[in-house]
Amino acid sequence: MSHCGNARYTDVGWYNRTGIMRVSTPPVDYGALMQGLVHAMQTQAQTTAALQAQVQERADVWWSSVLRTQFGDGAMEVA
Repeated sequence: MSHCGNARYTDVGWYNRTGIMRVSTPPVDYGALMQGLVHAMQTQAQTTAALQAQVQERADVWWSSVLRTQFGDGAMEVA
């Protein structure tokens, strides 16, 4: 707790004879906040779509290799 004239600062704000006065929070630009959230959600959706496309491509390559597997007896298995 620090002292400044008649007022003292505590963990919750300035205190004087009238009681505790809360420290005001800085103003919030909700428009900018929402714009940032929308941008983050769009980026996440794009990243998810790109990753899904990569996984699908790898699955297609793997599956096509399975379909062309030649077994030890020389037989080709084609589904």
